This record gives sequence, structure tokens and C-alpha cells, in this order.
Amino acid sequence: MSGIDRRRVAAAAAMAAMLLAGCEQQPAQAPNAPVAQAPDAAPLPERAAPAPAAQVEQADEPLLERARRARAEQRLYAPAGDNAVEHYLALRAESPEEARFDAALQDLFPYVLIATEQAVVREDLAEAQRLAALLARIDAQARALPRIGEAIAENGAELRERERERQLAAAARAAAPSPSPAAAAPAPPPAPAPQPVVAAAPSVEDAPVRPEPTPAPAPPPAPVAAAPAPAPVAAPVLLHRVEPRYPAVARARRIEGRVELAYVVRGDGTVDEVEVLSAHPEGIFEREAIGSVRRWRYSATGVDTPMRGRVEFLLDTSS
Repeated sequence: MSGIDRRRVAAAAAMAAMLLAGCEQQPAQAPNAPVAQAPDAAPLPERAAPAPAAQVEQADEPLLERARRARAEQRLYAPAGDNAVEHYLALRAESPEEARFDAALQDLFPYVLIATEQAVVREDLAEAQRLAALLARIDAQARALPRIGEAIAENGAELRERERERQLAAAARAAAPSPSPAAAAPAPPPAPAPQPVVAAAPSVEDAPVRPEPTPAPAPPPAPVAAAPAPAPVAAPVLLHRVEPRYPAVARARRIEGRVELAYVVRGDGTVDEVEVLSAHPEGIFEREAIGSVRRWRYSATGVDTPMRGRVEFLLDTSS
């Protein structure tokens, strides 16, 4: 073999060695490797980003937690729809076998009862009826329910009777003739002034010169009689006094008290615009005292007279 041929064979062998070394260094492609996406291919849809934590809707507070929070914040029976009594009633309806819900309602019952009586005293019939309905839902067999219902019905009847008396009093005032002002006494006519007497003129020869008489001064006019002062109106006299009914709660607890009131006695003797000035103790006797004074009757004076009075509530110790 010539030298040229030997060089060609050596070059070919070196080339083959280089190719074999390059194949051994190139990593093998995984059979499941993703294929590169073409530049003009449609982009893959992106996954939606999660909503911020502030925008995630919070779950409703459990009913039991709302009931406990309302009780801790002294929202025992008001406002309507968001108070401890209504929340516990809903819990008892969902789980009637849970005795703790009924026990909680029995603990709240006295507070609702007192609030109902105070609403009756304030003559807030709508609130009194709402609270009475809560009492009936707590315990339909409670002994206080008939008394509360009777008080609400009596209060409504008193309001209607009071409105009727107010209308009658207004009609009586409209029909009563208004007092005419005292007529001034007519002044006597002034006395006529005396005319001077002129004597007949004598003849110039023998008539003496006489001075002309001076006219007498006119008498002063008679004084005008002043109108008589109106006679003072007598104070109205109490003709019929209605004693108040003793509240059953106060009688059972042996509580005594008094109520100071201001009111207006109309011209026909009826009582109107009754207002409590003070009460001791408060929140117990006001309603009965107001109802009693409204039934009092006074003597008719023809004018409205403001007055004050006291109604006392004393237990009968003789029995």
C-alpha cells in the first residue's frame, strides 16, 4: 500500500472515531417528552387564578353562637328578629330533644314578662302584643298569659274610651257659646253750657253802661263708669273619684308606692292630658294611676283648669 493510501485510511478511521464519540455524549431523548410547540400554534388555555381571601364569602355564623352573642350583648328580646329569645326558639324548633335550649328560654321568660308589662304601662300596644306572642311561644301554659292578655285588652279599651271622651269634650267646647266681653257703660251726655242773658239795650240818654255778663264755665263731664271686673272662676270640685286597681305583681310582692300626676280638668268636668310627674317605685303603678285619674269627674266650670294630684297604693293590713 502506498503512503497516500495509508494516509487516507488513517483519516477515515479518525473521522469514524470522532463520529462515534459524538454519538456517545448526546443524551437520549425520553420517549414521552413533550414536543416543542410551533410558533404559530394556538396557545394553551391558562388556569384561572384563585380569588383573593378577602373575596371569599364567609360562612354564616351558627345559630347557637348568634343566640349566645345576643344574650351577652343584652339583646334579650329586642330588636325583633335578632334577639336571644327568637334565636333560642329557632334552636328548640330544630332540636326539640335538646333540653338546654328550653332551659335558656325559661331563664329569659321573666325578663320578657317584665318588658311586656312595661310596654302596657307606656300604652305601646304593638310592642306589648309582640312580647306577649314571644311569651306564648316560650310557654303556652304559663299562668301569666291570661293576665297579660287581659291587661292588653283593657289598655286598648281605655285608649278607645279616651279618644271618645276627647271627641265629646271637643264637640262640647265647640258648641258652648263664647263669653261676650262686658259692654262699657254708656257715658251720660254732657250738660249744655248756659247761654249768656243779654239785656235789652236802653236808650242812649238814660241807659247806664253795664258790663256784659261773663258766661259761667261748663261743668266737667261726668266720669265714665268702668266695666265691672269679671268674677273669679271657682276651682273645680272633685265629684267622683275612682280608686285604682292594685297591680297583681305588686300585691304578690307586697310592694307599696305612690304616683304624682298633672292633668287638665276640662270645662265640662272631664279629665284629660294626664301626665306622670314622679313615681315611687318606677314602672309598677303608673298605668293604674293614669287609668284611675282619667275616670275622675269634677264640677263643670266652663274653663279648662290645670291641676295636680297623687294616687297612693297601700296594702290593706287589716286582713
